[in-house]
Amino acid sequence: MFFSGPVHRWAMNATMAVTPPTDAQLDTFIRARLALIGVDLDDLPMDDPVAPADQVRLMSSLRTFLRDVPPAISVLSMDPQLRIPTLYPAEFLSWAPSNEGPR
Repeated sequence: MFFSGPVHRWAMNATMAVTPPTDAQLDTFIRARLALIGVDLDDLPMDDPVAPADQVRLMSSLRTFLRDVPPAISVLSMDPQLRIPTLYPAEFLSWAPSNEGPR
């Protein structure tokens, strides 16, 4: 749905304060995303220090990941002409002209 009315000057310059999500909100988001791919955290023990994974440690790790990694990814900028290293490069790259010199 598109807004077709006049755009007010205050609407173009409006900024909203972004509040970081709470632990409960992140837990809900994580559980919903895991449920979409068929992962049920209830199969893990709640808090067991001898278990390889438990719900408390897993949720803590995922909350930390969601708080730290997306901002770092969002500021990433790549050079569109960067040749990304590949295990099996396309054949035409070996005979295509390049400024990198002989291979």
